[in-house]
Amino acid sequence: MKKALFTTLLLVFGLVSFVQAQDKPLKIALINKLALLQAHPDGQAAAGLAQQRDTELAPLLEELQTLQTKSQTTEGLTAEERSRATLLVQTVEQTRQRYAADIATAAAPAEEAINAALDAVSQAQGYTLVIDGDLAGLSGLGLFVYVDTAAIPDITEQVIQQMGVSQ
Repeated sequence: MKKALFTTLLLVFGLVSFVQAQDKPLKIALINKLALLQAHPDGQAAAGLAQQRDTELAPLLEELQTLQTKSQTTEGLTAEERSRATLLVQTVEQTRQRYAADIATAAAPAEEAINAALDAVSQAQGYTLVIDGDLAGLSGLGLFVYVDTAAIPDITEQVIQQMGVSQ
């Protein structure tokens, strides 16, 4: 997570420097990427798969937590319980990997539509930098320490309209 934030910060500063070097005024907008994904039917399908994954993993994680708690007691785990814990860890990891691929495949058309709509709206309105508000940390601690959200428009709804989907 820290590496992603550092990379994003580096890209933002690089982009800002590039834009300033081009003598073009910096015009910034915000989006809510999660809202964009939720607005698109394929994004909703991907969210459904994520919910299905969470439902499938819940009992496995609960059993694993129980075994982990028991392992920290003076009683510890029996050999059978250690084997079960190992099997649970492997099953959880395999399930997460399987769903990750399925979710990425399901979300791909939504991401393509979002990118195309975002490009169209940004170019039409002359934005030089569009920031995901959640990634930037506008809902808590994140990439930016302070952002005057009243001065920077949120173009999420315009991008949704450009995608041609209804919420």
